[in-house]
Amino acid sequence: MAGLLWDRARFEDRAPAHIHANSAIADLPTIFSVKQFEIPAYQREFSWEVNHIEDLFSDLFVAFERQDAFAVNSKSGERSEYFLGVLVTQVRDSGEADKIVDGQQRVTSIILFLCALLPYLRPDIKQEVLELIFRADEDRFVLDVAGYNYFLRRFMKGVAGAPPLLSGAPPLKSSAVKRMETAFECFETLIVSRFDIPSRAELQECSDNQLTEVNEFTHWLLKKVYFVLVQDTDPFDEQRLFDRINTRGMPLSEGARFMSRVLSDSKERNTNRASRRWQTARATLLKNLAFNGSKRIIRDPLEGEQKLLKGWLIGQHLADIDSPDMRVKVAREMNADPYDWILQNAEKDMGFSGGVGGLYGLLKRRFFPFIDWSKTCYGASNQHDKELVGFRHARIMRIELLDAAIAACYFHGNPKRSQSSTKAMSDFLDLAAFYKAWRRDWKSPAEYRDLVLSAIYIIRTSQAEALRPKLGRLLNDAPVIEAQNAPSLFGGNKAWIRYFLSRIAAYTERHVMGKQPPRWLFHGKGMDAPEVEHILSKNYHDFGAAFENNRELMDRERQRLGALTLLTKRNNLKARNKDFEERLPIYMNGPVITKAISAKAYDNHYRLKRSRQDAPEHPFKLFERITPDLIDSREELYVSIAHAIWRTDRL
Repeated sequence: MAGLLWDRARFEDRAPAHIHANSAIADLPTIFSVKQFEIPAYQREFSWEVNHIEDLFSDLFVAFERQDAFAVNSKSGERSEYFLGVLVTQVRDSGEADKIVDGQQRVTSIILFLCALLPYLRPDIKQEVLELIFRADEDRFVLDVAGYNYFLRRFMKGVAGAPPLLSGAPPLKSSAVKRMETAFECFETLIVSRFDIPSRAELQECSDNQLTEVNEFTHWLLKKVYFVLVQDTDPFDEQRLFDRINTRGMPLSEGARFMSRVLSDSKERNTNRASRRWQTARATLLKNLAFNGSKRIIRDPLEGEQKLLKGWLIGQHLADIDSPDMRVKVAREMNADPYDWILQNAEKDMGFSGGVGGLYGLLKRRFFPFIDWSKTCYGASNQHDKELVGFRHARIMRIELLDAAIAACYFHGNPKRSQSSTKAMSDFLDLAAFYKAWRRDWKSPAEYRDLVLSAIYIIRTSQAEALRPKLGRLLNDAPVIEAQNAPSLFGGNKAWIRYFLSRIAAYTERHVMGKQPPRWLFHGKGMDAPEVEHILSKNYHDFGAAFENNRELMDRERQRLGALTLLTKRNNLKARNKDFEERLPIYMNGPVITKAISAKAYDNHYRLKRSRQDAPEHPFKLFERITPDLIDSREELYVSIAHAIWRTDRL
């Protein structure tokens, strides 16, 4: 909450003395606890476009994925908080709606977002959301705007407990309502894509376990997302406050203040040139941290200018601390406010002199070159790079302190040591992420944090030849990888299972078939993106006799790892709802682990018969008829390949 409190203080510092305003940090239930909100006529209508909606969703989703490794309750995996900005309202007499002076675009977008989430929520969270955005006693939404009421009901059509549709002809659509429709559809698309769940029309095919993450996200949205709520109590201040807000200059971020403080004392002859260098470094960082492609720039400050500074401080400057508890304490301080820590502690802990101006020289020599060096590592964490695959794997498993792990591998002026350390850390993270995915209860978030901090300490303090043995010893308590404890799609991480199958498929193509794996396995986009395909469809008549016509058993078996394979999204759509025999020709367009299900794959052209002779440790079996035994054998095959990929001698 330190960052939120700082923003609040900054806002209060610049509030004009004659404005009678109270401010407080408030979560969404507190914000929406008012009777209603009204948007004054002098304000513009809803005007956010698709890019604004995508930015909002991206920021929220990234913040949700990030667990706070240094939270007091980190053993339970407490998630990070997120700050949505300032909401200014003009409080009116009891019984009247509060006026939104500043922040109506975000409030309207959040309401649209909650409407889009409703179909996927379990009953208790759904009821809480409905009570927040709709006033059943007055049959009105919390946002009281003429023309919105009718269309918001239509957005929620078909949701259990949602307000009824209004009868009669619809009102004329304003440009604001058209943008709201576009925003709502954008939210629906993003929810389905990012949470990897069926669309609203296909929800009947979705299990409760598949909706676990979207419910956890909504719970986080209600409990961990905040506004700074500024309430003006003087009715005569409303227009004046609005004018003040919309004519003020852009407030400085903590990063900009830090840069100003450092450069103001610098002996650099051309501070403008230094400032440009700083801004270029920051822009490079944001580009390297692009979310889901180069067009998605992370806008959350914690994912931007602070992100790499935190990682650099933790990864580079814990090497002199022998005590694990003290390492956690110092890392927590660095993580809480990196700017304050570096100003208060850097001179004694980082070994330089010369005051704040000397600090700029240190950053110029060490921090900026590190940003340039880190391009490869951050590229590997966003894309699949077989040389540094561990960074990508760690990102998928949402391993905390990944930035610090990357920073620990950088040795200024020693590229050879940096390269060997980076590869060792990548292999360590790949194994650690694999074990965590296979057995989710292997380590608590706090234990995982300590594991990564220990790896950082080893990287910084050990000789190059001792790195891998020491890192390997950190994994001595890793779980046994067996088919009997294989994860499934029930309660599992679907993104990781898709990634696991992609690694299995790529290894099989390369080492069993002697071919280069198809690019779409890791880099496919749009209709060429890889998707998990259930070998057991929901057409139970295909295999009912083999499973004693027990639908509950079949539902459980079809989610097992051995009953899953990969297809492109295009081919997955073609195979959907078809009988097994009709899907076999489509499977021939997949990788060899998918082709192997079809009898046609065993002719001389595909040489699977020969591969069974050349690679007997990874035998394929023809799936002429799906049975529990064949699912067991395929799961064992996946496990045997996994042992070859994630072999312990990599460290």
